[in-house]
Amino acid sequence: MISKDIFSNTYPIKKLGEVVIFLDSKRKPVKESERVTGIYPYYGANGLQGWINDYIFDDELILLAEDGGNFGSKEKPIAYRVSGKCWVNNHAHILKPKTEAYGFWEKLLCSVDYTVFITGAAQPKLSRENLGGIRLPI
Repeated sequence: MISKDIFSNTYPIKKLGEVVIFLDSKRKPVKESERVTGIYPYYGANGLQGWINDYIFDDELILLAEDGGNFGSKEKPIAYRVSGKCWVNNHAHILKPKTEAYGFWEKLLCSVDYTVFITGAAQPKLSRENLGGIRLPI
């Protein structure tokens, strides 16, 4: 896990909101009972949730759990890269890095300890505001 000061003397520290574009306003949830099965992946907090007949994104993106995620899990990544035509529901943040080093972003975002940024006891949530304020070595 990345600790607060480990890289501060080597790399500039920036807030995540300064180095990515959040596309959360474009995501659309579709109830499973209302989804028409198709050829496009339908993603949520923990990865692929199924398949759908339409898409809302056609890009390379990083998805990161907002709620219902595997916060603290060692088996399942909290952030993952998707590419091409897909649909993303409202349980995953959608990040478009301002640089194209997607492998770097995916690994970096998977190495963060999000527990201090999560709110909610019954349903843990990583808000857009808290996520955007996380300081990382860039």
